[in-house]
Amino acid sequence: MRVTNKMIKMNSLDSLQQNLNKLSRLQDQLGSGKNISRPSDDPILATRAMDLNGTLAEITQYTKNVDDNISWLDFTDSSLNDVTNIIHRSKELAVEGASDALAEGSRDAIAAEVDQLIEQLVSIGNSSLGGRYIFAGFKTKGDNPFQRTGDTVSYNGDSGKIRREISPGVEMAVNVTGKEVFMDSGIFDTLTELKDALNNADTDKITSDVIGQLEDSLDKVLTGRSEMGAKSRRMELAKERISRDEINFKNLLSQFQDIDVAEIAVELQMQQNIYQTALSAMAKTIQPSLINFLR
Repeated sequence: MRVTNKMIKMNSLDSLQQNLNKLSRLQDQLGSGKNISRPSDDPILATRAMDLNGTLAEITQYTKNVDDNISWLDFTDSSLNDVTNIIHRSKELAVEGASDALAEGSRDAIAAEVDQLIEQLVSIGNSSLGGRYIFAGFKTKGDNPFQRTGDTVSYNGDSGKIRREISPGVEMAVNVTGKEVFMDSGIFDTLTELKDALNNADTDKITSDVIGQLEDSLDKVLTGRSEMGAKSRRMELAKERISRDEINFKNLLSQFQDIDVAEIAVELQMQQNIYQTALSAMAKTIQPSLINFLR
C-alpha cells in the first residue's frame, strides 16, 4: 500500500487531536479537582460516584431524623421531669393535708395549690416543640390535646406513634402519648380527689387512697421516663454510627472522584511536552509538501 502525503498528514492530525483531547481533559481535571467532568469521561466511575452520592444523601436524611428524635426525646424527658416534680409536690401536700394538727383554714390553702398543680399538668400536657404537640399522638397540630372544664380534664389527642427512619428499614417511635402519661396514670382524677378530700377535711380518704394513687401515678411516669432515656441512648449510638458511615463514604467518594493534584500537574506537563513535540513533527512533515507545491 502506497503511503501518500495526504495519509501522513491525516494521521498526524488525528494524533495531534488525540493529544489535544488528553491535554484538555487534564486541564479540566486540574481546574475542577475531579477525575471526571461529565459522565462520558468514565461511565463506570460516574455510576459509582452517583451511587455513593445517593447513599450520602440518605445518610444526611438519617442524620436529620436522629437529630430531630434526640430533640424530641430530650424535650419530652424534660416535660416528664416537670410532671414528676408535680407528683412529688402533690404527695407532700397530701401528707401535710392529712395531718390532724393542721390549723383551721390551712387545708383550703393546700386545696387551692393542688388546683394550681392540675393547671400546670394541663399546661405540660399541651407542651409543643417546633409547633408540634409532643403528647398528642398524630394530632400534633390544631386544638390543644388537653382541655379542662371544671374538675374534668379531657384528652383530645390519639394513640398514634410518631416513627422516623434512622437507618435502612429501621424506624423508631419517639413519642409517648398523653393517654399513656396522664390518662392511664389517673393523675388528673387523683389530684381532683385530693382537692375534694382537702376541702371536705376527709383525712381518711387522703391516707387510705390518694397517697397510694399518687405513688402509682409516679411509678407510671418514671417508667415512661426510663423508656425515653433508653431511646435517647439508642439515638446517641445511632448518631455516632451514622457519623462514622458518613466519613467512610465521603472518603470512598473522594477516592473515586478527587484527583491527586501533584500527579495530574506532572501528567499535564508531560502531555504539553508531547503535544509540542507532535506539533513540531507535523510542521516538519507539512513544510516540504508546501515547498513542493509552490515549485
